[in-house]
Amino acid sequence: RWDKRFTTHIKEEHDDGVLVLKTKFNQVWNWFSATELGNTVTEYWQQWYERAAEGNYSNDPSRPYPEYRDEEPHDLKDVAADLFARVKPSTARLRSGGNDPSPEGKDVFVPDLGKIGILGRRWIVSRKRTTNLFDLANAWKKAVFQQLNEDISDNR
Repeated sequence: RWDKRFTTHIKEEHDDGVLVLKTKFNQVWNWFSATELGNTVTEYWQQWYERAAEGNYSNDPSRPYPEYRDEEPHDLKDVAADLFARVKPSTARLRSGGNDPSPEGKDVFVPDLGKIGILGRRWIVSRKRTTNLFDLANAWKKAVFQQLNEDISDNR
């Protein structure tokens, strides 16, 4: 038993196969799986990329595949050029003569979550436990014992 505890374990720096959702502790996470949530979200994103490559968007309320709009804010500013995907503007928009998301109806380059490495990852939840009455009682007890130790050492 002790041999396992004292052996040196070589750990990888990070696991590229896991995406961690950091959240505060909530009982809701006990009732559904983060893996299923991750699969649902990443499958939708993958389908969107496949449809966007063909310019096949949809406004169906049950499963919308909206067209990419460059004016929408995002935080992906420092993405290497080889991590972009080429998507086409909507074929319906081009036929109707409407405004294109790109000048002259050219293809648009969007950050590709598959190339970045988000689509193929397994999702897990990291729950940060909030403080409760038990934690406050322990903190109070620790402070009382610390003060008691200081008082005893001062009296000697």
